Amino acid sequence: MRRKTVTFLVALGLFLLMIPHSESTDERVVTFAKCLPDGSMETFTMNVKCYAGETLSDSIARKCREILSRDDDMQKYAGTVTGLYLLVSAGDGFHLSLPSSFLRSSYFNIIYSLLPNIVYCNYDSTQSHTDIYPIAPAGNETLLTGPHKVLCIGFVGIIGWTGYFSFSTTGFAGFTPFVWYA
Repeated sequence: MRRKTVTFLVALGLFLLMIPHSESTDERVVTFAKCLPDGSMETFTMNVKCYAGETLSDSIARKCREILSRDDDMQKYAGTVTGLYLLVSAGDGFHLSLPSSFLRSSYFNIIYSLLPNIVYCNYDSTQSHTDIYPIAPAGNETLLTGPHKVLCIGFVGIIGWTGYFSFSTTGFAGFTPFVWYA
């Protein structure tokens, strides 16, 4: 009798492990950088939930877009400048972010804010994607998937990495008056 009970409990445990969990989430701590219109950057960390079937880069890009949509300063900027594009991008590859505050004169304490923020991404994954939406004047969106390159000049928004370079899985969301892609 005892042996049957142990066998039953082991079989029940294995059966419960095989049941797929559709609501499973994985939570990661990600450091974000907020690129402001004046060329400065603010960094902060947040928890990002990765839902089942979603890559980490998709989760980071989703979180960047959520932060962007809730930020009043970013929404004011988008409402006052014409000819902007909204970009939401995610994937693996090489990422570069050069804020205008990158160029400083320590002697005169000057930030060269006349130079725009630059974001460049060279995605090498088949799961990479970039969505480009013209804001004003309204137009057709451009959806890029697979390996591609994106260059934003004058970028204002949220990036999912800190520092100037990243070689990891990440994403960003923001506004730019100039975007190039290949």
